[in-house]
Amino acid sequence: MKFTFPLGQLGRFDCTKDEWYALIFVEDGVVGLPAVGPFLGRVDPDGKLLARFPAGEYTTIYLSKGVVDLVFDAVLEEYAGEGKAMLALHDTEQGCIGSAHYRRLDTKALLKRPYALEKTMTYRRGPYRTESAIFKSMPILSNHGSDFVLELPFSLPPCYGFWSKSAESDKKGRWSAYCGRQVTASGTWLYDGDRFEAQGIDSYGNNTVFSGRL
Repeated sequence: MKFTFPLGQLGRFDCTKDEWYALIFVEDGVVGLPAVGPFLGRVDPDGKLLARFPAGEYTTIYLSKGVVDLVFDAVLEEYAGEGKAMLALHDTEQGCIGSAHYRRLDTKALLKRPYALEKTMTYRRGPYRTESAIFKSMPILSNHGSDFVLELPFSLPPCYGFWSKSAESDKKGRWSAYCGRQVTASGTWLYDGDRFEAQGIDSYGNNTVFSGRL
């Protein structure tokens, strides 16, 4: 999805006209965010989406801290959709109201996409043995972020996710992925020399690591 808020101030929020992007998943009507997990909203049989995601903390004009949510209210068609986006005080309807646009991502088509980077990685999740996996992405060092596919040889479907760079360095950042069956994982990545390593935790609390040379 792509969402934006009007420029200006509304209540305690400084709104911005910048465009923001997020990767969400819908599985059997359940809506989730790869970095957070499932059960954060629903899509009904008519395509009506209602979802609320935690979006971190903010500081008020009185320098006290509060929690903010992202709220989405939209109607999804087969391949696209649009609706309202809201940056709201936690558990309230007070905040900045903007718009959101949705595009359905065909994950099977991603596997056939000609990626500029395709490498064999080692992959381990929790107590399971280390396996080989295929990591497909745009080049790590020449992009600010990109979607990626991690093809696994065993029972889980491929993981589809997004990596982004840190504001501090081009050689580290965060990643999040959705691996089907409501399994999500997220964490940090580091590029050291020619070695790439991503570490994180999945929605069941298992440590997840994939690494290799780029």
